[in-house]
Amino acid sequence: MKQQKEEEQGRKNENAGKIEALEGDEPGLIPQGGAAPGQPASARPPSESPAGGLKGLGMRRVAGDTASVAAAADTTGAAKLDTSAAQAVAKAGRRRDPLMPVRRLVRLLGSIEPVNANVNLDHRSSYERIYERADLWYQLGFTDKAGVPGSGDSVEANAPLRATNNVNFDLRSSIGLTSNIGLEAKARFDMGQDESSGRRTKSSRSTWPALTLDWRGMEKYRFLSRFINLSTFVLGYERRRSENQGGQENAYSVSPNWNLEWKNKLSSNLSFNYSKKTRVRNEQELWDKSWTAVVALKYNIEGKQGFGIPLPLLNKKKFSFKSVLTTGLNLQYSRLSTQLDPASAVLSISPNVSYRFSDSVQGGAGVDYKRTSGGRLGQVRQMVDVRVSAEFRF
Repeated sequence: MKQQKEEEQGRKNENAGKIEALEGDEPGLIPQGGAAPGQPASARPPSESPAGGLKGLGMRRVAGDTASVAAAADTTGAAKLDTSAAQAVAKAGRRRDPLMPVRRLVRLLGSIEPVNANVNLDHRSSYERIYERADLWYQLGFTDKAGVPGSGDSVEANAPLRATNNVNFDLRSSIGLTSNIGLEAKARFDMGQDESSGRRTKSSRSTWPALTLDWRGMEKYRFLSRFINLSTFVLGYERRRSENQGGQENAYSVSPNWNLEWKNKLSSNLSFNYSKKTRVRNEQELWDKSWTAVVALKYNIEGKQGFGIPLPLLNKKKFSFKSVLTTGLNLQYSRLSTQLDPASAVLSISPNVSYRFSDSVQGGAGVDYKRTSGGRLGQVRQMVDVRVSAEFRF
């Protein structure tokens, strides 16, 4: 009985070994914790747990994932720190310097050039007629007495026919507003006195302010760099005032000027001038004003050519030359109006061409058209001038 039970237990173990062999992962491979195909189940190495190697694999996988999660956590923390540092730097950069206005003011004042001043004292006297050389003190300008008899035959009665005194005072300075913009300021003050035949008159003239704004480097701006190579803009403003025995006169003028060199080798000049003058004579005010607009265009065409002589021994020799063709167009329109007369207008158009074949041969041609209209008579006049020139040098 006991022997029968042992045989049945042996058969159960053998069947269990076969079932485990059939449940392997792939044919020809030894499963984790199992025996090779064809080997008895007793040859299987003992497993550490009922789950075989799967439990160990699961534990190692969990350990690896834990390390990856820890590394990811460290990277996220470092990224957060870097972002915080960048934000702190940006905030510090955006933080306004309280001394920035003072620094800009000091930099602006440091760009002012020293003021140049000039004072001129002028004294003149003249006689109608003297018969001898004037005294040395008169020649040096220390006195108005000639010291010699004149037409009156008396030294004491010999006084200058006319004497003038003038004082001129000039000022000039400039300042660099930016690296490309500069401003120049000028001032002039004149005071004079004229004495002639016992009559004395005084006069004064002043020019203030006289400003010139120079703006260079406009070709660096994005919206202009695609079209022009060089740009120079000059704006002038001047105000004048004068006063004498006849009355007062005030005048001012504004004159912008813009020079451009385009990408296609075209040169252009755009200028405008506006001026107004006001005079007061016998308590009556008179004025006249005018403005002028000018457009000047210039384009150079350069080409290299050559020719050969169709003769033996010379047909291989080629003579080359360089020629330059310059074309230009000037357009001008001006208008003048006064308080008493109607406005008059002048329009002029001047196309011209000049050609330089070589240093010895040059030529040119042009047409000038001018039209005048309006004015006191209200007439319209037109004028056309045609000119052609050629120059040969030997």
